[in-house]
Amino acid sequence: MPYIPKQGLGAIFKNNRKTKENQPDMSGDANIEGTIFQVAAWTGTTRNGEKYLSLSFKVKEDYPPKTNDDFVDDDDGSDTDPF
Repeated sequence: MPYIPKQGLGAIFKNNRKTKENQPDMSGDANIEGTIFQVAAWTGTTRNGEKYLSLSFKVKEDYPPKTNDDFVDDDDGSDTDPF
């Protein structure tokens, strides 16, 4: 089973396979409201010499978001349940 980050969390890791300058310096996944995003990050430097990260988020199509359609309602409408 693939790793799925907890709700509201994510992680990025150094891209050790980077072969081109336009490829991200770091990448990973994030879970935002049940949707899994692929996160890419590039390091940069401002004109003033300050370092920053530029981020890109893309929905991972192989991790469909959970919806209420996934919920199975077994309630048959009878009032015999104690709760």
